[in-house]
Amino acid sequence: DLMIQMQRGARAPRHIVDLSGIDSLRQIDWSADVVRIGALCTHKALDSEPGLRRHFPGLCAAARVVGGHQIRNAGTVGGNIANGSPAADVGTALLALDARVHLIGHAGQRVLGMAAMFVEPGRTALGPGELIAAIELDRPGPDAANAFLKTGRRKAMEISVVCVAASLALGPDGRIASTRIAMGAVGPRPPRARAAESALRGRVPDAESFELAGRQAGAECTPR
Repeated sequence: DLMIQMQRGARAPRHIVDLSGIDSLRQIDWSADVVRIGALCTHKALDSEPGLRRHFPGLCAAARVVGGHQIRNAGTVGGNIANGSPAADVGTALLALDARVHLIGHAGQRVLGMAAMFVEPGRTALGPGELIAAIELDRPGPDAANAFLKTGRRKAMEISVVCVAASLALGPDGRIASTRIAMGAVGPRPPRARAAESALRGRVPDAESFELAGRQAGAECTPR
């Protein structure tokens, strides 16, 4: 996207700094409760990591539909966020997973929730001289699940017409205890469908509940 923006005259940076030589920003580190994903992890690396495929299939599904093979081999999770696109597939999936973004810059380090990262189309909360170092996710529990769906006008190399990511966890009674729903390409930044989330809590996870949530989420959209 940056190359295209430069070719069209939308951006004219005096300098471009290549971060690809910083190997420490490519690592995926697991602990007992958390996984930390380096900002330079490519979409291909995300989709190929066995632990992510097991615990975060929604994130892997989002990485799998970004651009084509060449883009997935070069594009990174940090770039997907920093680009600030309202249609960011990986960014939308991370929003539904309640991810935390670790930033580093002249003033030191800070951590922001994904919801705070997106400000407006093409603009994020990144400050001057600041970069994304890593994204952190809590491991889901045994009664939790997450998923991602995207639709476009073509089967590949397509910006989302709409994409939706969801995560939920069941309580001991088998009802939905908590849920997060994020939507891409339906507003100036990826929003959470808060009313739909509230409508699902305490309900049995069946087709009727999900249809209700879908209608509610649609009502919360503000597409162009």
